[in-house]
Amino acid sequence: MKTFRTKYLINPEFQLRLVILSFLPVLITLSIFYFQSVTAVREVKSLADTLLLEEKATALMMLETQELVLGRYFFWSSIAVFIISGIILMIVSHKMVGPLYRLEKHLEEINETGEVKLIRFRKKDYLQNLELQINKMFSRHQDYPAKDTEK
Repeated sequence: MKTFRTKYLINPEFQLRLVILSFLPVLITLSIFYFQSVTAVREVKSLADTLLLEEKATALMMLETQELVLGRYFFWSSIAVFIISGIILMIVSHKMVGPLYRLEKHLEEINETGEVKLIRFRKKDYLQNLELQINKMFSRHQDYPAKDTEK
């Protein structure tokens, strides 16, 4: 039986922290690129000061246009990078947190019913080896029913 989860924020604290921490290097990198580009345009503008008056006006107008285009490019490309990165990170974190959530629910069920059953993760989830090891442990101890340790 195929199990689908439609809730992508299974563990919001962990998943959102992962997304935010992953955005920091992207934000720093984009900022460095942007400031290097702005600095380069300013250097070229200072070189334009050595030109004749007519050439200077044309060059400065062209450089200001390029600066505006560059600013728009960085803004929209940054938005695209954040959206795409956010979606990818949510999918990856979902595939990572999903098995842990499933394990937590499975252990709660075992504690409530005392019945030990094998666990199944979704096919494309990460941590598939965890499923194998847990099932191996459950199979080995299947003959020994769960004991109630509460007194």
